[in-house]
Amino acid sequence: MILYFMMVDRFRNGKPENDAPLKDKDIDAKVNYMGGDLAGYHKALEEGYFTKLGINTLWISPITQNPLTG
Repeated sequence: MILYFMMVDRFRNGKPENDAPLKDKDIDAKVNYMGGDLAGYHKALEEGYFTKLGINTLWISPITQNPLTG
């Protein structure tokens, strides 16, 4: 088995229209909704991204809701 651990919120932005970064100068841009989402994961899966890498097992990070306001 070849395992790939994926942090969904850092992997691929498949649906930019659902991005909602907080407007808070105290939050570093690198941690403020980077855009990765399940749509990006699905697109990569459908495109054969993981197969091309030789991956046959995916471990997906837990999905949690970040705060909606700052």
